[in-house]
Amino acid sequence: MGRPLIIGGRRSRSGQWPWQVSLQIVTSTTPWHRCGGVLVHARWVLTAAHCVEGSFYGDIRNWRVVLADYDLDTVSGNEIYRDVVRIISHPDYVRTSNFPNDIALLELDTPVDLTSGEVQTACLPEKTLPLGSGTQCWISGWGETR
Repeated sequence: MGRPLIIGGRRSRSGQWPWQVSLQIVTSTTPWHRCGGVLVHARWVLTAAHCVEGSFYGDIRNWRVVLADYDLDTVSGNEIYRDVVRIISHPDYVRTSNFPNDIALLELDTPVDLTSGEVQTACLPEKTLPLGSGTQCWISGWGETR
């Protein structure tokens, strides 16, 4: 896959990244985290196409989406669960060493309540905002903190 590129990673607080989701496989007795995703609409999650490729990972019955979670090792009781009803991978995605077009959308079975404060869609910049080289930004995910 490549080398880890985490710089300055740290644990998050509850509600700090309300758009971050955990995409989990549910075919076993204990669901397990496969990939992260970001809520971009009350019913849509953006993730990497390599997470959902192939007959097993491309099967909607194998997935659940966990929202309002910030620690995969602890169940807080605030988690929100949704099933996946459709997976749309970029039509030009091809698994190669540099993963071009590595993007996919997952449609949720029911919309998420965006008024509760627990879950929000990603805060994306206006398309007219110039984001040149060196622009500082924040990345969230379920990776290592070192």
